[in-house]
Amino acid sequence: MAEESLLTVREVARRCRRSEETVRRWIWSGKLAAKKLGNQLFIEASELVRIQAALRVSEQKIAYRTSTGGRGHKRRQAVRLEQMTYDREQKLRELEEDIEFAEMLHRKYGPVDVTELLRQVREEDD
Repeated sequence: MAEESLLTVREVARRCRRSEETVRRWIWSGKLAAKKLGNQLFIEASELVRIQAALRVSEQKIAYRTSTGGRGHKRRQAVRLEQMTYDREQKLRELEEDIEFAEMLHRKYGPVDVTELLRQVREEDD
């Protein structure tokens, strides 16, 4: 391994347009191979080429998924809309049930002073 083929964490971070901390995380997680000489980490140039290729693929996947023409985009959007509609209808049903319950309590027990009830409960706890 020639010394010219070794790069510092700072050089790799600059070339990958990432922070030095991100590069260190890649090393610690095993995503990027490095050698420790003294107290400094060095990365082989071949490893840099490999990680840059992986980053390009990853960035292309992200760009593809976020584009409006991405495969499955319309389906995911329809599923989200369907789920939102279902959640809304379910919440409305629950709200109607709560209102019915509150009306039943009001008919059975009359108006309730919540403030007074809380005051009584607090007095009992003391």
